[in-house]
Amino acid sequence: MYHWTKDAGTLNKVSGVHSHDHSGLSKLKPGDLLFWEGTYATAGRVPPISHVMIYLGTLKEDGKKVMYGASSGRRYRGKKIHGASVFDFSLPKVDSKAKFVGYSPIPGFKSVKPAPKKTVAFRKKTESEVTKPVAPKKTATAVETKPVAEEQTPPPTTVPVATARKTVLPKLFPKLRAALSKK
Repeated sequence: MYHWTKDAGTLNKVSGVHSHDHSGLSKLKPGDLLFWEGTYATAGRVPPISHVMIYLGTLKEDGKKVMYGASSGRRYRGKKIHGASVFDFSLPKVDSKAKFVGYSPIPGFKSVKPAPKKTVAFRKKTESEVTKPVAPKKTATAVETKPVAEEQTPPPTTVPVATARKTVLPKLFPKLRAALSKK
């Protein structure tokens, strides 16, 4: 995947990144592929990319960045998880043998702008309606909007790596799978 993104010209190489505030991460968007070296032995692979994850974005509740992928021992909100799941997007420490080397949008995928938040219109009640119930009139009145409550996100589901490779990932990424099978 690293070579695919490099050949497509979409790869953002970074070095020495140990903080999410680093200017090299300024173009990072949800859906981007994340690349690491040194997370395990790569047997002469050039470059020695050892891990790929998918950046999901920032959680509204706490502003922390998260990613999706397969791992053995990464954490999500302090809990160690094994398999394919959502994980905290943590960067290697300065003295770590693991290095975050870059990120890229998936070549050929177009960016999609998020839909605007849904709102529900409520008509303000007049003073007489507050004291006694009155059927709504069919004339135009001022409208006040309030955001609709968003659904609670369930905790991430952990899936064994072998199951994810056979079932979850092919369903999530059919275009990616098709592009990779052509190489």
